[in-house]
Parts: sequence; C-alpha cells; structure tokens
Amino acid sequence: MDLFEGTDPISIQLAVDSLVARYADYCDTQDWPALVGLFEPDGVFDTGEVFGQVMTGHEELERFFRALAKPKAHHATSVYITEISSEQVRSRMKMITFYTRWLFSIDYEWTLTRSHGPWRIATQKISQVAKVPLGADTTAIAGNVSSVS
Repeated sequence: MDLFEGTDPISIQLAVDSLVARYADYCDTQDWPALVGLFEPDGVFDTGEVFGQVMTGHEELERFFRALAKPKAHHATSVYITEISSEQVRSRMKMITFYTRWLFSIDYEWTLTRSHGPWRIATQKISQVAKVPLGADTTAIAGNVSSVS
C-alpha cells in the first residue's frame, strides 16, 4: 500500500507528516513542480492577510510560488489532525520561515482529499502569527519582538 493512499488513522497521520516534510523541503529547494504536485489539480491556496491572494489550480500555484521572495528555510514545528475520515482530513501546522532579515511564524490550515488517488492538499489557508526582525548576525532582536506587528 502506498503511504499516501492509506485510509486508516495511522496511515493518514503518516501521510500528513510526510506531506508537511515534503512541503517544507520543496519550498527550500525551490522544486516548484514537486511542490505544486502536493496539491490536488484544482487545489486552492488562500494566503489570507499575508499576501491577500487566492490561487486555484497548479498553474496559478506555480506562478505564485515562483514569484515569491525566497526564504532561507522552512521549519514545521508541529502538525496535528483536527478532523479525519476515509475521504477527507483537516489538519493544522505551525511553520517557522527564515528570511535574511525576518523570521515569520505562520499557521497553516489544510484540507486533504484523495480525489485523484493519493492524499493531496485540496485547500491551504495561511495566517501570520508573528514577524520578528533578525539582527545582522541573524539572531532575533528580543527587545523588539513584542513591538513588531
């Protein structure tokens, strides 16, 4: 059985964990076709207040990812399932994203489906939790954390 096609709770959790790891890795390596392949063909990415855009489908998603400023690294800090069935999974993920001068904490909400075989992202919505400036030596400036909006 393919890891991404299981419908029992353990297989689903493993599929979600693997999707999270692949998502971060493909972002960091800028492998846009592989990243977009994690989405359903009609997958939706709602960037909320972060970028104020909603993209639908592989072509729009890839165009969006290629146009973004490229972060240094993505680090998923946690992921958990909020709803589970044999055909749909909802999960939440926390991601820390490092840029040259900023660190962002981003919440991800995913709905995963299996409409075209393996588990894929049907919808992704992100929201910014925090934005922290980094000093010249790339360490956080702790005194400014609470004042950054």
